[in-house]
Amino acid sequence: MIYPKGIKKGDTIGIVAPSGPFRAATLGEIENALNDLGYNVKFGESCYGSYKGYLSSEDKIRAKDIEDMFLDKTVDGIICLRGGYGTPRILDLIDYDIIKNNPKFFVGFSDITGLHIAFNKYTDLVTFHGPMAGTSHKWDEFTYNSLINALNNNLNKFENPNDEPIYTVVKGQCEGELIGGNLALI
Repeated sequence: MIYPKGIKKGDTIGIVAPSGPFRAATLGEIENALNDLGYNVKFGESCYGSYKGYLSSEDKIRAKDIEDMFLDKTVDGIICLRGGYGTPRILDLIDYDIIKNNPKFFVGFSDITGLHIAFNKYTDLVTFHGPMAGTSHKWDEFTYNSLINALNNNLNKFENPNDEPIYTVVKGQCEGELIGGNLALI
């Protein structure tokens, strides 16, 4: 497995929208929130678009945006703007050698599961099922710290917030590789 380098203050986060168009806040609010946390931001072309009402941009633009962020030497890692629908449409358009040869952290959830699975299969890159950039202006301390710890490989164990108890359905222990995500896409 390829573990991407972590993140530090002053790094540049590339933001892409490989699924649906963004509607929740302004890109300025997202940029300000990430700047306030100490990071620079670079938005991909797909972040500005809307195509057919349910996609951020045409398939070729969304695939190229991902490749461009992995190729961009000024970008230290990538967080998806939002989920929605659309990643299965671009999986055969991505040049996975670009990603394998330019490993960076990659974060998202929901429809982004399609990309996580493809990156795992074709590039051996460790990716992160985590918060979207589109909600960065609402991240609480637990969310932010959990993300940064995961990206910097500082997790000895996963913990829930203090007011969320951990429980198991079946008692016991297990060990192995964890691959998951949105079951509708898996």
